[in-house]
Formats: sequence, structure tokens, C-alpha cells
Amino acid sequence: MWQLLQDWTPPALNVQTGTELRLQGDLGRRYRSVAFGPTGIIMIAGTDDGVLVRWDMGTLRVVVTRAAHFDTIDSIHVSPSAKLVVTASRDGRITIRDVLTLTGQNQQSGHRHSVEWVRFSPDGKVIATGSRDRTLRCWTLQLAKSLQVRSPSRSDFRSIVSPR
Repeated sequence: MWQLLQDWTPPALNVQTGTELRLQGDLGRRYRSVAFGPTGIIMIAGTDDGVLVRWDMGTLRVVVTRAAHFDTIDSIHVSPSAKLVVTASRDGRITIRDVLTLTGQNQQSGHRHSVEWVRFSPDGKVIATGSRDRTLRCWTLQLAKSLQVRSPSRSDFRSIVSPR
């Protein structure tokens, strides 16, 4: 559904009218990932240089910009409660942050290579991550510890899908 434009800015369209929405502020970065909150009012994008940017889709303006990782942010997912956002990066870490302020609440590492995909479970209590180290990990939100590790024999995980 989303494809970053050639100039690496996240596109935004009004689906009802088909018109492009003109986002304002902090468009000079290379954006690699994007996610909406469940209500569609918040859009968060991740950059090549590990920065998170949150837009208010009502005003189309940047509200918060925050350094989050040491490398590219490849995946972002907003919790079902819309209170937390989890990010995955090529620096091998995931971070769990407050959606409104983008301040860090927790950082985890456990993968040996870049973490390419991250998703909250539908109840928001478990986070699943997929990595280039060919592992899929499930993390508890409360304990922030790895519950399970699975390794397929010959392939990287390219996506994780949640029913929401």
C-alpha cells in the first residue's frame, strides 16, 4: 500500500478524494519505514540515519523528531492501544517508545544482525521481530525478554504479519 516516493519522502493521500496531502517539515531526510496509529491521526516515519519523525495528520505538520537508533529504521509498528511504538533497526536493536513524545521506554538486543521487521500482537502484550540472522523472536512487553527463538534453515524473514 505504501511506497516511498523517489525523493524518499513518505507520501500521504486522502483515500476518499485521491488527492495528495502536502506534509510539512523535516522532508529532507531519507525515509525507510512508516506507520499510522490505529485512528490515523498519527503518522510516524523512520529514516536512514535512525531518526523517528511524528506527524499530526490533522495539521500535516511535524510534531516530534527524535534520534532512536544508530542505523536505518527498517520497521515501525504502533501498538493496538496507540500508546506505544516499536521500531526495528539495522543496528540490531528494537526500541519501545511512547507514541506522543517518542521518548524511549525500553531497548532490546538479542539478534546478531539487523532487525528488519517488528509487530505487536493483537493484544499488544507480545512483540515479534524478524532478523537477517534468520531468527524470529517473540518478546514480552512487560518483561522485555525473549520468549522464543525460531530459525528457518535457509531463508531470512522478510515480513511479519499481524491480524490487525
